[in-house]
Amino acid sequence: PYSVSNGYGGIFMHKKRKRTQQQSSPSQGRRPERKEIFGDILRGLLIGMAVFAVLTVICSVLLMKISMGEIETAVLFLFCCCVSAAVGGFFCARRPKKNGILLGLAGCAPLMVIVLLAALLINGGKAGTNIAIMVPLMVIFGICGGVLAVNMKKRVK
Repeated sequence: PYSVSNGYGGIFMHKKRKRTQQQSSPSQGRRPERKEIFGDILRGLLIGMAVFAVLTVICSVLLMKISMGEIETAVLFLFCCCVSAAVGGFFCARRPKKNGILLGLAGCAPLMVIVLLAALLINGGKAGTNIAIMVPLMVIFGICGGVLAVNMKKRVK
């Protein structure tokens, strides 16, 4: 029952701990592997890109039907970016159910970089106020999506 790990006796003797059922379970208490985290980030990126594409198509049809000004167009673009970042962060943090802030940020960061590069290419490399507003909003919405995914309760059927 007692083991002498440090060579001393008396108060330095430690009792051996028995493995409990929770410690030996492979799914409980283990750190996710890099492949799993990369897969979650990739899943969040792909779903976020799909949502961004669908929302962009819907907003472009809306812009064709209704004549809107430049401000309304910028607001619709920010709306598409924010919703896609939140969905990407949500699906990135949904499976691990922990580290919602970090996984939400990791889920929206690649999407943000892709959208940022596309906006810079379209604007000729000039970063305007819309981009300065878009970056923090996408980060905030991505983190909110990750936190929402972690704090959601399971459905009872």
